[in-house]
Amino acid sequence: MLSRTALVFCGFSRAFARSAIVGLVFFATGGSGLAEDRTPDAGAIAAVDAALPKMALLLPSPISSDTDLIKLRREDLNIIYTIQFTSKAKVDQMRKASATNPHLFQNQMKKIACKPQSNKFLLDGFTIVWELVDAKELITRSALKLADCQ
Repeated sequence: MLSRTALVFCGFSRAFARSAIVGLVFFATGGSGLAEDRTPDAGAIAAVDAALPKMALLLPSPISSDTDLIKLRREDLNIIYTIQFTSKAKVDQMRKASATNPHLFQNQMKKIACKPQSNKFLLDGFTIVWELVDAKELITRSALKLADCQ
């Protein structure tokens, strides 16, 4: 039986993910760069395909009092985390933040997935995608590649 700590394999511990969500609205930094483009090999894809269904059994997983990780999946070379906000106030705050600064979420992802060292999925050549949703629809979607970490 997998424990909730298995989510660490995804590149984000619960504490890491919680700090990211809490900080999404409050912090934004600039910066981008280039890094070698990589493509996941068959072994990396097979490992992800084997692990994700097991991790999905642990979902939904609370990140904060008004935020849950509700879905984890791979689509092509994207590892997609679907994060649901349950508070109308938080949903409104996220919509306003994403309209004000379209790069806000990617900048926050960099703080989590790039430092102190890049996330294993990124190093293997996958793109990490955050889909932020409310109960009815997508609020925003942001993607991060290894090149974005430089």
